[in-house]
Amino acid sequence: MKYKLIVSDIDGTLISKDGKISKKTKQLVKEYTNKGGNFSIATGRIEATSMPFVNELDINTPIIVYNGSAIYDINSQSRVYELKLEMHLAKTALKICRNYSLDPILYQDKIAYINKLSPSIKKHVEKEKVGCTEVGNLITFLEKDPIKILFIGDPSKFKPFTEHLSKETNKKLNLINSEINYLELLPNGASKGNALRELSKFLRIPIEETIAIGDERNDVSMIKTAGIGVAVKNATIEPKTHANYITDEDSYKGVEEILYKAINDIEII
Repeated sequence: MKYKLIVSDIDGTLISKDGKISKKTKQLVKEYTNKGGNFSIATGRIEATSMPFVNELDINTPIIVYNGSAIYDINSQSRVYELKLEMHLAKTALKICRNYSLDPILYQDKIAYINKLSPSIKKHVEKEKVGCTEVGNLITFLEKDPIKILFIGDPSKFKPFTEHLSKETNKKLNLINSEINYLELLPNGASKGNALRELSKFLRIPIEETIAIGDERNDVSMIKTAGIGVAVKNATIEPKTHANYITDEDSYKGVEEILYKAINDIEII
């Protein structure tokens, strides 16, 4: 096979609207890996909420988590690549976000921490099936560099919040929208694209022999980095703009389309 590594986003890409992986997707992933391919996922999720998908697909290739802030090796159960947020920047962001009614989720040591369980965080917990630990005050709780912060709230507040944080810290900020009402503050250098490059090095697979599949703005960097960047049919405008190929079908059916082409060495154009 020409393409030895396929990396797929999860939400809006790999799974159906009800959060399931189709039987056909599992069959094609198995066929692809049996032929020597490596299948992986790239997600904003943490390790704990990513592993059910890994186990269901029965893959052992390292996965990209925290939107590219880390790569988690299934076999060693450890991170083989990791970037951290500067603690002072994190604390400043946690302080300023209060002015814009944004609910923060702090990620550290494989755990999601919150001030308290707000309605928007409760909705996130139900969607992601992730538990959050309430600490009362994230600013006083934080004593070391975290891996990322997710802010949930009104999208119209993201720009003024970002401008305020940039002015207050006078630092280059790495912010990404993973969903319309999600804004993530990542370590500098963290992206799905950079993590894909690191993963290809780890696996000793040339980047030209990789395929990345996604649907949202946080997938653009890996779509641009991969040998073939793919946007599923239901993707937003930006991923489609940068993709080498747009699938004929939405989400998981688009992933199945790419797997079939890769398995059978059908040109993806």
